[in-house]
Amino acid sequence: VTGVQTCALPILIKFEICEKFKEFSEMKIVLDGLSKLIHKKSSLYNTYLERKATYLAYIGKKTEAHQIISEFRNCPRYKIDKLITKINSI
Repeated sequence: VTGVQTCALPILIKFEICEKFKEFSEMKIVLDGLSKLIHKKSSLYNTYLERKATYLAYIGKKTEAHQIISEFRNCPRYKIDKLITKINSI
């Protein structure tokens, strides 16, 4: 993530591209950028947590990925279940 990003959406898209091509080092850079843009009170905070959990699962830290799920706020159960399934399948 280079330059100053004032909107998280392009960075979220970059994360999805990195995930598709299994570019884990780049995923980490993207997450670092997101952590500076998205605060706990942001409407995108759950999205950030979802991406962080996904990244952790890819690098072999599934236990930490599952722990992140407890930080979700006002998230529908079906979305949490979908993320758990994704983490377990990685």
